Amino acid sequence: PSIYTMTQDGEPISDWLFESQVDPKDVGLMDKLLDKVFDDLATNITQKEVDTAAKQLAVAMQGLGDNPGSRAWVYSRYLA
Repeated sequence: PSIYTMTQDGEPISDWLFESQVDPKDVGLMDKLLDKVFDDLATNITQKEVDTAAKQLAVAMQGLGDNPGSRAWVYSRYLA
């Protein structure tokens, strides 16, 4: 399974894309597992935690504008 997050134009919310390659006979099981993930996310992550993570990411990205190699590493570490 893979998870991708996308934020556009500085919006305070992001879209998440969940992707998984499963055998067609296991699609029902995957649906149930994803439902559990979504339910857990909806009840277990607070806005304060999201805000803290955003601040940590902003600090980690400072000074990377002129260093493509470091910027790519941070993108793969924090955003992938």
